[in-house]
Amino acid sequence: MDKTCKDCVHFIGAGDWDLCCTEHHDGYPFGFLCYEDTLACEKFEKKDDVEKRNLYFQRSNGEHRLLATDVTEDEAHREMQKFLDAHKFKSYYTRSCEIDGVKIYDVGSWTEFFKWTNKELK
Repeated sequence: MDKTCKDCVHFIGAGDWDLCCTEHHDGYPFGFLCYEDTLACEKFEKKDDVEKRNLYFQRSNGEHRLLATDVTEDEAHREMQKFLDAHKFKSYYTRSCEIDGVKIYDVGSWTEFFKWTNKELK
């Protein structure tokens, strides 16, 4: 099986040029762009453990609803898609960032977000 960026400790998440990885990549004049399924580079370092966290949905009023407990990031993505399907919401993009141990997913609603974290959210 080929090594991919999502399994690397340096992978932050798909994003703008030079914002997807904590490592600098020489030879890319406009920056490096990688996604979860991008084949890993020579700086690949495997994540030792598969991290599990809780998945929350943040409503537009700021309240959080627990959607799933003790899930990997891949499982969290499947749970998010199930939630979107159940609410008949079509997401045309997904952006993510991590702030203080909370990975925040924007799926295009502008006011509601998914959060994958070990913290208890209210």
